[in-house]
Amino acid sequence: PTLSQNFIVLSTGADYTATGPFESAIAQFSCLETDDCGLNGRYCTIVEIILKNLTAPGAGSSVDLSIIEP
Repeated sequence: PTLSQNFIVLSTGADYTATGPFESAIAQFSCLETDDCGLNGRYCTIVEIILKNLTAPGAGSSVDLSIIEP
């Protein structure tokens, strides 16, 4: 798995701890044995992550799960 934020790789499997709001983050898991997963998500399962305190109704944490086919 790869964890990135704003196209910067933060982890490729090791633990990662954020010290504040964690927005625009993507966790990617390759769907192929070749681990051929790029930052655009092709051939991958992607988890888009926003972790932050609720500031208004509907403006808190969220997660979106996608499977990107070729």
